[in-house]
Order: sequence, then C-alpha cells, then structure tokens
Amino acid sequence: MGYETGYNIGLFVGSLIWGLIWGFATAGVRDRKGYGRRWFWFGFFLGFIPFIIACAIPERHYDD
Repeated sequence: MGYETGYNIGLFVGSLIWGLIWGFATAGVRDRKGYGRRWFWFGFFLGFIPFIIACAIPERHYDD
C-alpha cells in the first residue's frame, strides 16, 4: 500500500464520517420538529445546506 492509496482511503473514510454526521444531524432536527427522518440522504450528500434548511422550517403541530 503506497502513500497515495493510504491517502485515498483516509479521504474516503473522512468523507463518509462527515456525511454521516451531517445526515444524522439533519434527520434529527427534522424529526424533532415533527417532519420525520426522511432528509438523512440530503444531509449526507449535501452537508450543511439541508441542515440550515431543516433548522429554518417551522415546527409541525398536530391538531387532534
């Protein structure tokens, strides 16, 4: 395993962790606001932009 291969693996793992952090953060904010966790993949692939959008949406209130 050369220097380049190790660097590529580290970059891949780092990007995967970065995507998971933003994906779970975005899904968690949406879930807490009552919209469900469907935005995980938006957060995973697009990072902080869907997270900011999820923070900006109003909370959903259910009338029983």
